[in-house]
Amino acid sequence: MTRSAADVTRLGYAKKPSVAWRRAVRVAAAAMLLVSMALAWSRGVAAWQHGVYLFRQWRLFSWRIPPSQVAFEEAPAAAAQLLKDPSYYSPQILFENPDNRPPPGWGPPAIYLPYDASVLQPTMRRLGYGTVFAGRAKGGPGGDLAYLVWFGSAAVGGPNGHIVRLHTSIYRPASWRLTSKISVAAEDWDDDLRIRVPNGTRLTLYCGQLDPSRENRFTMHYVLDGQDGQIEGRFVTGASESGNSARHRVIFKILSGPTTDVTAGSYFNGLLNYHRKLKVGETCKA
Repeated sequence: MTRSAADVTRLGYAKKPSVAWRRAVRVAAAAMLLVSMALAWSRGVAAWQHGVYLFRQWRLFSWRIPPSQVAFEEAPAAAAQLLKDPSYYSPQILFENPDNRPPPGWGPPAIYLPYDASVLQPTMRRLGYGTVFAGRAKGGPGGDLAYLVWFGSAAVGGPNGHIVRLHTSIYRPASWRLTSKISVAAEDWDDDLRIRVPNGTRLTLYCGQLDPSRENRFTMHYVLDGQDGQIEGRFVTGASESGNSARHRVIFKILSGPTTDVTAGSYFNGLLNYHRKLKVGETCKA
């Protein structure tokens, strides 16, 4: 039995989609597939990049640097040799004279900056800082902490020599969350250690080493004008001034060796000549 066109219309049979419509559907499906693949790829790339970031963080604060690694070298010949290594660089130095010229016999210092530190803290090289020690410590209820001991040199050539300063930054490490980055948890400028290097002398500072027998303690070897010395650093946690939170800091102390002048915070207990950094209204107490 045959059906007429009117019968087909009555039965509601739909016509086949047009070629243009089918092509549009295929293009849309392909576009959605490509977008999904791109999103998956970008998220995979982001996860990979963050994994590399966490690895660099772990490697820096695990601190496997040997004690023979020089962190800061002022002797011109030795510094020139170190600067051949890409881990070292020479910062821009200011000179305390009208022409901003180096004093006689002076050469650019070599500063050690591990690649991991330069990635996590990209401003360090621009500001002329180097890294002498990095470590981890218990941070209490807020989670574990990481700390970085860095240093920098002041202007050279003044009548009283120049200052090399050690400072500590306390960090909250990045987590597995893709958007997580290392962040500063505390900055304590009161406990900086400043060693004055007289004109005509040279300072060599070696990378710090963790004390395996005492938790949160490390030591750094240095040579000032050919004489050996040792600096101690201790990560401590105490109550803040308000008493409502914990205060994390690293306290430095010169254990032995030469120095002409050391300035530090009120918790500095150096065995050699030193004085406290004064607060407003205080008098000098050596």
